[in-house]
Amino acid sequence: MEVNDRIEDINTLILEIANGNFNHSLEISDSFDEIDAIVSGINMLGEELKASVIAKNYLNSIFEGIVDMLIIFDKHFSIKEVNSKVGELLGFHQEDLISQNIAFLFPSEEKETLELMKNQLAYQGFLYNQESSFRHHSGHTVPVSASLSLLKDNDNKVQGYVLVAKDLKQVLLTADALKQKNSELQTLVYKVSHDLKGPVASVMGLLDLAEMAGDDLVTVQNYLTHIKNSLGKLNHTIVNLFEYSLSTQPSFELNTFFIKPLLEEIINSYASSPAASSIKVKVDVAADLYITSGKKFVISIFQHIIENAYTFKGNAQKNSYLKISALQKEKNLLFYFEDNGCGMDANVLSRAFDMFYRGHSASKGSGLGLFIVKSNVEKLGGDISISSEVSVGTKITILLPSLTGNTISIS
Repeated sequence: MEVNDRIEDINTLILEIANGNFNHSLEISDSFDEIDAIVSGINMLGEELKASVIAKNYLNSIFEGIVDMLIIFDKHFSIKEVNSKVGELLGFHQEDLISQNIAFLFPSEEKETLELMKNQLAYQGFLYNQESSFRHHSGHTVPVSASLSLLKDNDNKVQGYVLVAKDLKQVLLTADALKQKNSELQTLVYKVSHDLKGPVASVMGLLDLAEMAGDDLVTVQNYLTHIKNSLGKLNHTIVNLFEYSLSTQPSFELNTFFIKPLLEEIINSYASSPAASSIKVKVDVAADLYITSGKKFVISIFQHIIENAYTFKGNAQKNSYLKISALQKEKNLLFYFEDNGCGMDANVLSRAFDMFYRGHSASKGSGLGLFIVKSNVEKLGGDISISSEVSVGTKITILLPSLTGNTISIS
Protein backbone atom coordinates (compact mmCIF):
# COMPACT_ATOMS: atom_id res chain seq x y z
CA MET A 1 0.00 0.00 0.00
CA GLU A 2 1.32 3.45 -0.91
CA VAL A 3 2.43 5.78 1.87
CA ASN A 4 -0.15 8.40 0.85
CA ASP A 5 -2.91 5.82 1.06
CA ARG A 6 -1.76 4.74 4.52
CA ILE A 7 -1.66 8.37 5.69
CA GLU A 8 -5.17 8.83 4.30
CA ASP A 9 -6.30 5.77 6.29
CA ILE A 10 -4.73 7.26 9.44
CA ASN A 11 -6.63 10.53 8.87
CA THR A 12 -9.86 8.55 8.44
CA LEU A 13 -9.15 6.60 11.67
CA ILE A 14 -8.59 9.83 13.63
CA LEU A 15 -11.88 11.24 12.30
CA GLU A 16 -13.75 8.05 13.25
CA ILE A 17 -12.35 8.17 16.78
CA ALA A 18 -13.18 11.88 17.03
CA ASN A 19 -16.78 11.02 16.09
CA GLY A 20 -16.97 8.40 18.84
CA ASN A 21 -16.53 5.30 16.64
CA PHE A 22 -14.01 3.52 18.86
CA ASN A 23 -14.49 0.19 17.11
CA HIS A 24 -12.72 1.48 13.98
CA SER A 25 -9.02 0.49 13.82
CA LEU A 26 -6.24 -0.15 11.27
CA GLU A 27 -4.19 -3.27 10.73
CA ILE A 28 -0.48 -3.32 11.49
CA SER A 29 1.83 -4.54 8.70
CA ASP A 30 4.43 -7.25 9.25
CA SER A 31 7.26 -4.78 8.73
CA PHE A 32 6.10 -2.56 11.62
CA ASP A 33 7.64 0.63 10.29
CA GLU A 34 7.22 4.20 11.55
CA ILE A 35 3.70 4.48 10.11
CA ASP A 36 2.75 1.20 11.78
CA ALA A 37 4.00 2.63 15.08
CA ILE A 38 1.73 5.66 14.62
CA VAL A 39 -1.19 3.40 13.71
CA SER A 40 -0.54 1.25 16.79
CA GLY A 41 -0.55 4.32 19.04
CA ILE A 42 -3.82 5.61 17.56
CA ASN A 43 -5.42 2.15 17.91
CA MET A 44 -4.40 2.05 21.56
CA LEU A 45 -5.81 5.55 22.08
CA GLY A 46 -9.11 4.41 20.60
CA GLU A 47 -9.22 1.41 22.96
CA GLU A 48 -8.51 3.60 25.98
CA LEU A 49 -11.18 6.11 24.99
CA LYS A 50 -13.62 3.27 24.41
CA ALA A 51 -12.92 1.87 27.90
CA SER A 52 -13.24 5.34 29.39
CA VAL A 53 -16.62 6.00 27.75
CA ILE A 54 -17.93 2.58 28.79
CA ALA A 55 -16.81 3.22 32.35
CA LYS A 56 -18.38 6.68 32.33
CA ASN A 57 -21.68 5.35 30.95
CA TYR A 58 -21.60 2.58 33.54
CA LEU A 59 -21.05 5.08 36.35
CA ASN A 60 -23.81 7.32 34.98
CA SER A 61 -26.17 4.34 34.98
CA ILE A 62 -25.31 3.65 38.62
CA PHE A 63 -25.61 7.34 39.43
CA GLU A 64 -29.12 7.57 37.98
CA GLY A 65 -30.14 4.15 39.27
CA ILE A 66 -29.76 5.10 42.93
CA VAL A 67 -33.24 5.42 44.42
CA ASP A 68 -32.19 8.10 46.91
CA MET A 69 -31.02 11.66 46.28
CA LEU A 70 -27.34 11.74 45.32
CA ILE A 71 -25.40 15.01 45.37
CA ILE A 72 -21.69 15.56 44.65
CA PHE A 73 -20.10 18.87 45.69
CA ASP A 74 -16.51 20.07 45.76
CA LYS A 75 -14.34 21.07 48.72
CA HIS A 76 -15.76 24.60 48.49
CA PHE A 77 -19.26 23.07 48.94
CA SER A 78 -20.31 23.97 45.39
CA ILE A 79 -22.68 21.41 43.85
CA LYS A 80 -21.18 19.62 40.83
CA GLU A 81 -23.55 16.75 40.12
CA VAL A 82 -27.03 15.67 41.20
CA ASN A 83 -29.04 12.67 40.07
CA SER A 84 -32.58 12.92 38.71
CA LYS A 85 -34.05 11.85 42.07
CA VAL A 86 -33.04 15.24 43.54
CA GLY A 87 -35.13 17.09 40.97
CA GLU A 88 -37.99 14.62 41.31
CA LEU A 89 -38.26 14.94 45.11
CA LEU A 90 -37.33 18.60 45.54
CA GLY A 91 -38.95 20.10 42.44
CA PHE A 92 -35.79 21.78 41.07
CA HIS A 93 -34.35 21.37 37.59
CA GLN A 94 -30.99 19.64 37.84
CA GLU A 95 -29.23 22.48 36.00
CA ASP A 96 -30.61 25.00 38.52
CA LEU A 97 -28.65 23.29 41.30
CA ILE A 98 -25.27 22.98 39.59
CA SER A 99 -22.75 25.51 41.03
CA GLN A 100 -25.07 26.36 43.94
CA ASN A 101 -23.61 26.12 47.42
CA ILE A 102 -24.86 23.02 49.23
CA ALA A 103 -26.45 25.36 51.80
CA PHE A 104 -28.95 26.27 49.07
CA LEU A 105 -30.75 22.97 49.69
CA PHE A 106 -31.16 23.51 53.42
CA PRO A 107 -33.95 25.72 54.83
CA SER A 108 -32.89 28.59 57.08
CA GLU A 109 -33.84 26.73 60.27
CA GLU A 110 -31.42 23.91 59.32
CA LYS A 111 -28.31 26.10 58.83
CA GLU A 112 -27.02 25.20 62.29
CA THR A 113 -27.51 21.51 61.55
CA LEU A 114 -25.57 21.97 58.31
CA GLU A 115 -22.63 23.51 60.16
CA LEU A 116 -22.63 20.63 62.66
CA MET A 117 -22.64 18.19 59.77
CA LYS A 118 -19.66 19.96 58.17
CA ASN A 119 -17.71 19.90 61.43
CA GLN A 120 -18.43 16.22 62.01
CA LEU A 121 -17.47 15.43 58.42
CA ALA A 122 -14.15 17.30 58.81
CA TYR A 123 -13.46 15.48 62.08
CA GLN A 124 -14.19 11.87 61.14
CA GLY A 125 -14.52 11.92 57.35
CA PHE A 126 -18.05 10.50 57.18
CA LEU A 127 -21.54 11.00 58.53
CA TYR A 128 -24.37 8.45 58.56
CA ASN A 129 -28.14 8.90 58.77
CA GLN A 130 -28.23 12.46 60.06
CA GLU A 131 -31.88 13.51 60.17
CA SER A 132 -32.47 16.94 58.69
CA SER A 133 -34.61 18.48 55.96
CA PHE A 134 -34.21 19.92 52.46
CA ARG A 135 -36.22 22.74 51.05
CA HIS A 136 -38.60 22.04 48.19
CA HIS A 137 -38.90 24.38 45.23
CA SER A 138 -42.46 25.19 46.34
CA GLY A 139 -41.25 26.38 49.75
CA HIS A 140 -42.18 23.48 52.03
CA THR A 141 -39.59 21.21 53.61
CA VAL A 142 -38.82 17.56 52.87
CA PRO A 143 -37.60 15.43 55.84
CA VAL A 144 -34.44 13.50 54.93
CA SER A 145 -31.83 11.19 56.41
CA ALA A 146 -28.43 12.32 55.08
CA SER A 147 -25.17 10.38 54.81
CA LEU A 148 -21.93 12.07 53.70
CA SER A 149 -18.45 10.87 52.82
CA LEU A 150 -15.23 12.35 51.43
CA LEU A 151 -14.03 12.20 47.82
CA LYS A 152 -10.24 11.90 47.66
CA ASP A 153 -7.76 11.83 44.76
CA ASN A 154 -4.85 9.41 44.28
CA ASP A 155 -2.75 11.49 46.67
CA ASN A 156 -5.40 11.14 49.38
CA LYS A 157 -6.29 14.81 49.16
CA VAL A 158 -9.95 15.83 49.68
CA GLN A 159 -11.48 16.96 46.39
CA GLY A 160 -15.13 16.98 47.38
CA TYR A 161 -18.00 15.20 49.08
CA VAL A 162 -20.75 12.72 48.30
CA LEU A 163 -24.14 13.20 49.96
CA VAL A 164 -26.86 10.55 49.84
CA ALA A 165 -30.23 11.65 51.24
CA LYS A 166 -33.20 9.37 51.84
CA ASP A 167 -36.69 10.87 51.69
CA LEU A 168 -38.27 10.27 55.11
CA LYS A 169 -41.84 11.34 54.27
CA GLN A 170 -43.08 7.79 53.74
CA VAL A 171 -41.06 6.52 56.71
CA LEU A 172 -42.63 9.14 58.98
CA LEU A 173 -46.11 8.42 57.60
CA THR A 174 -45.59 4.70 58.23
CA ALA A 175 -44.31 5.41 61.75
CA ASP A 176 -47.35 7.59 62.49
CA ALA A 177 -49.67 4.90 61.14
CA LEU A 178 -47.92 2.31 63.32
CA LYS A 179 -48.31 4.52 66.39
CA GLN A 180 -52.00 4.91 65.57
CA LYS A 181 -52.41 1.14 65.20
CA ASN A 182 -50.59 0.51 68.48
CA SER A 183 -52.81 3.04 70.21
CA GLU A 184 -55.91 1.40 68.74
CA LEU A 185 -54.67 -2.02 69.85
CA GLN A 186 -54.07 -0.83 73.41
CA THR A 187 -57.53 0.74 73.50
CA LEU A 188 -59.01 -2.44 72.03
CA VAL A 189 -57.42 -4.66 74.67
CA TYR A 190 -58.57 -2.37 77.48
CA LYS A 191 -62.12 -1.93 76.21
CA VAL A 192 -62.66 -5.57 75.26
CA SER A 193 -61.38 -6.81 78.63
CA HIS A 194 -63.72 -4.34 80.33
CA ASP A 195 -66.72 -5.23 78.14
CA LEU A 196 -66.12 -8.95 78.63
CA LYS A 197 -65.40 -8.78 82.33
CA GLY A 198 -68.53 -6.75 83.16
CA PRO A 199 -71.18 -9.18 81.83
CA VAL A 200 -69.29 -12.24 83.14
CA ALA A 201 -69.11 -10.74 86.66
CA SER A 202 -72.79 -9.79 86.42
CA VAL A 203 -73.81 -13.33 85.37
CA MET A 204 -71.80 -14.90 88.17
CA GLY A 205 -73.32 -12.58 90.75
CA LEU A 206 -76.86 -13.18 89.47
CA LEU A 207 -76.35 -16.95 89.55
CA ASP A 208 -75.29 -16.72 93.19
CA LEU A 209 -78.44 -14.70 93.96
CA ALA A 210 -80.60 -17.17 92.04
CA GLU A 211 -79.24 -20.03 94.12
CA MET A 212 -80.03 -18.09 97.30
CA ALA A 213 -83.61 -17.44 96.11
CA GLY A 214 -84.41 -21.14 96.48
CA ASP A 215 -88.01 -21.92 95.48
CA ASP A 216 -88.99 -18.28 94.83
CA LEU A 217 -89.64 -18.79 91.10
CA VAL A 218 -90.62 -15.16 90.46
CA THR A 219 -87.30 -13.91 91.84
CA VAL A 220 -85.38 -16.63 89.98
CA GLN A 221 -87.16 -15.70 86.76
CA ASN A 222 -86.21 -12.06 87.30
CA TYR A 223 -82.55 -13.05 87.78
CA LEU A 224 -82.68 -15.23 84.65
CA THR A 225 -83.94 -12.22 82.65
CA HIS A 226 -81.00 -10.16 83.86
CA ILE A 227 -78.62 -13.03 83.09
CA LYS A 228 -80.02 -13.22 79.56
CA ASN A 229 -79.44 -9.48 79.08
CA SER A 230 -75.86 -9.76 80.36
CA LEU A 231 -75.15 -12.70 78.06
CA GLY A 232 -76.63 -10.69 75.18
CA LYS A 233 -74.14 -7.89 75.85
CA LEU A 234 -71.35 -10.45 76.08
CA ASN A 235 -72.37 -12.03 72.79
CA HIS A 236 -72.60 -8.61 71.12
CA THR A 237 -69.06 -7.77 72.23
CA ILE A 238 -67.72 -11.12 71.01
CA VAL A 239 -69.44 -10.74 67.62
CA ASN A 240 -68.06 -7.21 67.20
CA LEU A 241 -64.60 -8.40 68.20
CA PHE A 242 -64.80 -11.18 65.62
CA GLU A 243 -65.88 -8.72 62.93
CA TYR A 244 -63.06 -6.37 63.87
CA SER A 245 -60.52 -9.21 63.58
CA LEU A 246 -62.08 -10.14 60.23
CA SER A 247 -61.58 -6.59 58.94
CA THR A 248 -57.85 -6.78 59.74
CA GLN A 249 -57.21 -9.95 57.72
CA PRO A 250 -54.64 -9.48 54.92
CA SER A 251 -56.86 -10.99 52.21
CA PHE A 252 -60.42 -12.01 51.48
CA GLU A 253 -62.38 -14.06 48.97
CA LEU A 254 -64.63 -12.47 46.37
CA ASN A 255 -68.21 -13.53 45.73
CA THR A 256 -70.80 -12.36 43.23
CA PHE A 257 -74.23 -11.93 44.84
CA PHE A 258 -77.54 -10.07 44.51
CA ILE A 259 -78.10 -7.10 46.82
CA LYS A 260 -81.86 -7.15 47.47
CA PRO A 261 -82.23 -10.69 48.89
CA LEU A 262 -79.21 -10.09 51.12
CA LEU A 263 -80.78 -6.93 52.56
CA GLU A 264 -84.15 -8.66 53.04
CA GLU A 265 -82.49 -11.57 54.86
CA ILE A 266 -80.79 -9.19 57.29
CA ILE A 267 -84.01 -7.22 57.87
CA ASN A 268 -85.96 -10.44 58.49
CA SER A 269 -83.40 -11.45 61.14
CA TYR A 270 -84.63 -8.46 63.20
CA ALA A 271 -88.30 -9.49 62.91
CA SER A 272 -88.41 -10.56 66.56
CA SER A 273 -86.77 -7.35 67.75
CA PRO A 274 -88.98 -5.15 69.98
CA ALA A 275 -88.35 -2.24 67.62
CA ALA A 276 -89.39 -4.18 64.50
CA SER A 277 -93.06 -3.31 64.86
CA SER A 278 -92.40 0.41 65.35
CA ILE A 279 -90.14 1.09 62.36
CA LYS A 280 -91.00 0.70 58.69
CA VAL A 281 -88.18 -0.50 56.45
CA LYS A 282 -88.42 0.10 52.71
CA VAL A 283 -85.94 -1.53 50.31
CA ASP A 284 -85.84 0.26 46.96
CA VAL A 285 -83.32 -1.96 45.16
CA ALA A 286 -83.68 -3.62 41.76
CA ALA A 287 -83.99 -7.40 41.98
CA ASP A 288 -81.23 -7.94 39.42
CA LEU A 289 -78.69 -5.61 41.02
CA TYR A 290 -75.56 -7.54 42.00
CA ILE A 291 -71.95 -6.94 43.02
CA THR A 292 -68.67 -8.84 43.13
CA SER A 293 -67.09 -8.13 46.48
CA GLY A 294 -66.25 -9.59 49.89
CA LYS A 295 -69.68 -10.87 50.93
CA LYS A 296 -68.86 -11.20 54.66
CA PHE A 297 -67.78 -7.58 54.79
CA VAL A 298 -70.86 -6.35 52.91
CA ILE A 299 -73.13 -8.30 55.29
CA SER A 300 -71.33 -6.75 58.27
CA ILE A 301 -71.73 -3.24 56.81
CA PHE A 302 -75.45 -3.69 56.19
CA GLN A 303 -76.09 -5.33 59.58
CA HIS A 304 -74.51 -2.56 61.63
CA ILE A 305 -76.30 0.23 59.77
CA ILE A 306 -79.68 -1.51 59.95
CA GLU A 307 -79.15 -2.34 63.64
CA ASN A 308 -78.37 1.32 64.35
CA ALA A 309 -81.62 2.35 62.67
CA TYR A 310 -83.53 0.06 65.03
CA THR A 311 -81.54 1.14 68.09
CA PHE A 312 -81.79 4.89 67.47
CA LYS A 313 -85.27 5.03 65.94
CA GLY A 314 -86.23 7.96 68.17
CA ASN A 315 -89.60 8.94 69.59
CA ALA A 316 -92.05 6.05 69.76
CA GLN A 317 -94.88 8.39 68.72
CA LYS A 318 -93.50 9.29 65.30
CA ASN A 319 -93.68 7.09 62.22
CA SER A 320 -90.13 5.79 62.20
CA TYR A 321 -88.68 4.57 58.93
CA LEU A 322 -85.52 3.33 57.27
CA LYS A 323 -85.22 3.74 53.50
CA ILE A 324 -82.59 1.69 51.70
CA SER A 325 -81.81 2.30 48.04
CA ALA A 326 -79.03 1.35 45.67
CA LEU A 327 -78.07 2.12 42.10
CA GLN A 328 -75.37 1.27 39.60
CA LYS A 329 -72.85 4.00 38.74
CA GLU A 330 -70.40 2.75 36.12
CA LYS A 331 -68.48 -0.10 37.84
CA ASN A 332 -69.51 1.06 41.30
CA LEU A 333 -72.64 0.62 43.42
CA LEU A 334 -74.05 3.47 45.47
CA PHE A 335 -76.01 2.63 48.62
CA TYR A 336 -78.19 5.06 50.56
CA PHE A 337 -79.48 4.39 54.10
CA GLU A 338 -81.82 7.13 55.33
CA ASP A 339 -83.78 7.16 58.60
CA ASN A 340 -85.73 9.69 60.68
CA GLY A 341 -84.36 8.57 64.03
CA CYS A 342 -82.57 10.39 66.85
CA GLY A 343 -79.89 11.87 64.65
CA MET A 344 -76.56 13.29 65.81
CA ASP A 345 -75.31 16.77 66.58
CA ALA A 346 -72.11 18.11 65.00
CA ASN A 347 -69.86 17.00 67.88
CA VAL A 348 -71.12 13.42 67.87
CA LEU A 349 -71.12 13.30 64.06
CA SER A 350 -67.45 14.30 63.90
CA ARG A 351 -66.55 11.22 65.98
CA ALA A 352 -69.12 8.81 64.56
CA PHE A 353 -66.47 6.51 63.02
CA ASP A 354 -64.10 6.55 66.02
CA MET A 355 -63.28 3.27 67.72
CA PHE A 356 -65.36 2.65 70.89
CA TYR A 357 -67.13 6.00 70.65
CA ARG A 358 -70.69 5.96 71.99
CA GLY A 359 -72.35 9.30 71.45
CA HIS A 360 -75.91 8.54 72.55
CA SER A 361 -77.50 7.34 75.76
CA ALA A 362 -79.47 4.74 73.78
CA SER A 363 -76.21 3.06 72.75
CA LYS A 364 -75.77 -0.23 74.60
CA GLY A 365 -73.08 -1.69 72.34
CA SER A 366 -69.30 -1.62 72.35
CA GLY A 367 -68.92 1.51 70.23
CA LEU A 368 -67.33 -0.50 67.43
CA GLY A 369 -70.28 -0.51 65.03
CA LEU A 370 -69.60 2.41 62.69
CA PHE A 371 -65.85 1.98 63.15
CA ILE A 372 -66.20 -1.55 61.71
CA VAL A 373 -68.48 -0.25 58.95
CA LYS A 374 -65.91 2.31 57.82
CA SER A 375 -63.02 -0.18 58.09
CA ASN A 376 -64.89 -2.71 55.96
CA VAL A 377 -65.92 -0.15 53.35
CA GLU A 378 -62.31 0.99 52.98
CA LYS A 379 -61.06 -2.61 52.86
CA LEU A 380 -63.38 -3.17 49.89
CA GLY A 381 -61.93 -0.11 48.16
CA GLY A 382 -65.03 2.01 48.76
CA ASP A 383 -65.97 5.26 50.41
CA ILE A 384 -68.50 6.27 53.06
CA SER A 385 -70.03 9.57 54.13
CA ILE A 386 -72.59 10.44 56.79
CA SER A 387 -74.86 13.40 57.46
CA SER A 388 -77.19 13.80 60.41
CA GLU A 389 -79.31 16.22 62.38
CA VAL A 390 -80.70 15.83 65.87
CA SER A 391 -84.38 14.70 65.91
CA VAL A 392 -84.42 14.75 62.10
CA GLY A 393 -82.44 11.66 61.17
CA THR A 394 -79.33 10.27 59.55
CA LYS A 395 -78.28 9.53 55.98
CA ILE A 396 -75.36 7.24 55.16
CA THR A 397 -73.99 7.02 51.62
CA ILE A 398 -71.67 4.17 50.65
CA LEU A 399 -69.82 3.63 47.38
CA LEU A 400 -68.54 0.11 46.72
CA PRO A 401 -66.67 -0.95 43.59
CA SER A 402 -67.41 -4.23 41.86
CA LEU A 403 -64.10 -6.10 42.17
CA THR A 404 -62.49 -8.72 39.94
CA GLY A 405 -60.58 -11.93 40.57
CA ASN A 406 -60.99 -14.68 43.16
CA THR A 407 -59.02 -13.35 46.12
CA ILE A 408 -57.98 -9.84 47.08
CA SER A 409 -54.77 -9.37 49.05
CA ILE A 410 -54.33 -6.25 51.14
CA SER A 411 -50.83 -4.78 51.33
